[in-house]
Amino acid sequence: MYKKASSSGAAFTSIEKNSIVKIIDDSNNYYWKVYYNGIEGYVDDNYLSFHSEAENFTAENNSQLYSSKPKYQTTRKVNVYKKASSSGAAFTSIEKNSIVKIIDDSNNYYWKVYYNGIEGYVDDNYLSFHSEAENFTAENNSQLYSSKPKYQTTRKVNVYKKASSSGAAFTSIEKNSIVKIIDDSNNYYWKVYYNGIEGYVDDNYLKKL
Repeated sequence: MYKKASSSGAAFTSIEKNSIVKIIDDSNNYYWKVYYNGIEGYVDDNYLSFHSEAENFTAENNSQLYSSKPKYQTTRKVNVYKKASSSGAAFTSIEKNSIVKIIDDSNNYYWKVYYNGIEGYVDDNYLSFHSEAENFTAENNSQLYSSKPKYQTTRKVNVYKKASSSGAAFTSIEKNSIVKIIDDSNNYYWKVYYNGIEGYVDDNYLKKL
């Protein structure tokens, strides 16, 4: 165990194999800050594995913490990783058709999810919007966007999770539907709100009312 997130200095103590540690900070790609038996320090995360009976990452039983997070469904059995990459070994998996909560979708390939007491990263290509759940940040927040500009769709449009059509659309909006514009900063795809969902559509098929 090290005082800093590096092995360049001397270790000040060690932790035996199969010991249970608590993760304080997993933001470093190589060394995580942990708590064990009254001490805190940094250890190489390659030698840590998820413990099914312990807290994973930051919290195991914090379902209330993520109660307002958007829900997605897995389209196949997915591996769960400690980092936003598949370069390391998966520490667990989630079965097909499971409902997960999205904690962070800022990465273009791997999203941080919460499922059944664990947190980790999964390939977002195998996540689809769950129609009975909140999409993106809010499902029923029509009041939140009441002051946003209104546009009308000029044709049936696909709705994407990202500001791009490179991935599969998760739903569509019919022609002549009225949408609220949340973000028009992208030159091609605007983020819109419609009937309880949020997503990106091609702005070529929107006209201002």
